[in-house]
Amino acid sequence: MKMWNSIPITYIFTCFIFTGLVLKLLIPVAKFVNLVDEPDYRKLHVTPTPLVGGVGVFFTFILVAIFI
Repeated sequence: MKMWNSIPITYIFTCFIFTGLVLKLLIPVAKFVNLVDEPDYRKLHVTPTPLVGGVGVFFTFILVAIFI
C-alpha cells in the first residue's frame, strides 16, 4: 500500500523537473524568434520577457497526462 502513496509525489516531482527543463530550452528559442514582451511605461519589467511559460507548462501537462 505504501507504493501507491508515493506515486502522486513522483509525478509532481517529475512534472516540476521536466517543466524547468522545457522552459530552459524554450526561453532561448523565444528570444531568437523575438517572442518577447517589450517593456513600456505600463509594464513593471525593464528587460524583454519571453512569452513561452504557458506553452512549456501546457506541453509538460499533456506529456505527463499521456504517460499516466
